[in-house]
Amino acid sequence: MKLSFFVFLVMILHLNGQTSIEKSIDSLIERSTDQFVAVQFKEALLTTNNALKLSEEHHYSKGIATANIYIARLLLELGIYNRSLLYLKNAEEQPYIKKDFFLQAELYRIRGRIYENLKMGSLSLREFRKQLSVAIKIKSENRKNISKFWAHQNIAQVFERTRNQDSVLFHVTQMESLLPHFKEEEELFLFTSTYVKIAEMAFLEKDYTRCRFYLDKSMVLLDRYHSNFKFDILKIYGDLEAEQDHIEEAALYYEEAFNNALALDVKDQARYLSKIVADYYHDNQLDPLITNKYLYQYQRLNDSLETESKQATETLVSQILDQEAEESTKQQNFFLYLIAGIIAISCAIIGFLFLSYHRKKIRYIYKNKLLIKEQSKADELAQLTDVNTFNELIRMAKKNNPEFLILFKERYPTFVANLKALDPKVRSSELAFCAMAYLNFSTKDIAEYTFVTIRAVQIRKNRMRKKYSINSKEDFNSWMRKLGDETIHN
Repeated sequence: MKLSFFVFLVMILHLNGQTSIEKSIDSLIERSTDQFVAVQFKEALLTTNNALKLSEEHHYSKGIATANIYIARLLLELGIYNRSLLYLKNAEEQPYIKKDFFLQAELYRIRGRIYENLKMGSLSLREFRKQLSVAIKIKSENRKNISKFWAHQNIAQVFERTRNQDSVLFHVTQMESLLPHFKEEEELFLFTSTYVKIAEMAFLEKDYTRCRFYLDKSMVLLDRYHSNFKFDILKIYGDLEAEQDHIEEAALYYEEAFNNALALDVKDQARYLSKIVADYYHDNQLDPLITNKYLYQYQRLNDSLETESKQATETLVSQILDQEAEESTKQQNFFLYLIAGIIAISCAIIGFLFLSYHRKKIRYIYKNKLLIKEQSKADELAQLTDVNTFNELIRMAKKNNPEFLILFKERYPTFVANLKALDPKVRSSELAFCAMAYLNFSTKDIAEYTFVTIRAVQIRKNRMRKKYSINSKEDFNSWMRKLGDETIHN
């Protein structure tokens, strides 16, 4: 009787201790979500990694699945797609994921966004439609409706890329139909983003009355709840005025949109809007001083974002590599202890030697098969990503996308290193110019895509020739290509 009571007491204490640990893990994951929303990616990753380690130590399937998905979400935002997909795969292997439809929907949403960013339209649509089919099974009405809203929003973006306006309209209408399920003060962004999207579509259809109606509706909501995130609305107001040839009014709206984004420290939008203002002033032959002012703002914000992005990416990748190295060490220690135990047992029981050897051989073959299979999958993904990365690089260059230089540095590190060896103080603008020459863009192409004259490009090439002592008889682009050759500049 006493023994039974003791066993029962031990079980109760174990369950209570497990529950306490699981609550701590859930609390860590919740904190990482708050950090993610606050764009504190470094802190969010540290917190989520701690939650993942604790979950693995205590075999807490819910914590393992959730932490893997949240890390994948962080890596998605930084454009580290390969590793993000691997973390999603780890989450998918957890038993708990089959019970939690919201987590399943998040997994499909994140994977869909990765495919969308890699320009795999059909694959991204497949994942977003999976998200929709799972979302209807979520018990929480609020989470269900939010997941459905996100799915329709992402599907609309995919169709927007392919200019399928009928499909875009359908899914935006679905987004609007879900709004009555939310409280304005709690989900203000869902309301305003939907109204802005409807306004954008109305503008494209030249239905300016409807466009202005939804912009006004969005602005009323923001004023009601004292939110100052108005830059996207102000930008479309500017488009409306520009369409009606109200040049001064349009310029004022564009400048107000830029100042709003800058005041809110939304740097990526401020960078985008500074280019809008500069281009508008230039195209309409307005004050050249203001044009130069906003071009300077664009370059300054672009350099700042490049630096921040590089630092954040390097920090996060370093943390992930440290974690993987730690896991690898644990596995190596485990196998060392296992082998030592087998040797000790083999020495004690001679008759067991043959059987032990046979079992180890089977395990070795099985492990090699698994490694070969995993390596094959990794090679396929690497090849696919490499092709898409090159296509994305060309697309960014043609659109003068500020992220072009970041991707170019990742793809052609040898060229960048050799150029910096010749000129350690080379500026980002010079590096971008040389990068386009390296990709064999013509003088005319560079002028078109960087919004300058052909004469300006020629002058810049002549300065580069003097700076790097390039022979006048040698083709400028060919010289740049040679600079990326390791066999020449090792």
